[in-house]
Amino acid sequence: MSSDKFVQAFARRVRARMSASGYTQQTLADQMGTSRATVNTLCGGNWLPSLDTLLRLCQALETSPDVLLGMNPAPVRAALPPWVEKILPQLAALDEAGRKAVKGLLDAVASARSTPK
Repeated sequence: MSSDKFVQAFARRVRARMSASGYTQQTLADQMGTSRATVNTLCGGNWLPSLDTLLRLCQALETSPDVLLGMNPAPVRAALPPWVEKILPQLAALDEAGRKAVKGLLDAVASARSTPK
């Protein structure tokens, strides 16, 4: 693969991870502690980041350099909002009674949202 194709493929993977995370260029820039112009350049496939920038990018996108560099593609799954990803471990740790309580709460919220006022 030529270096131009590699950089373009890297940018596509960054954009895909951004989309899966629900990030805009500004959101990602804020997460990385960099400028939107830097993220725009990365997403445009104009250059590869420095090692430091790559590591901050991976941390912000909650992925590994292998994934962004195309060495170990991540499995494809439906994108979940970051707040959902954060509570999944807590939900997974609930016992049966806790799961029933959470389901009851979610059912009540869904019912209240669908009831005309």
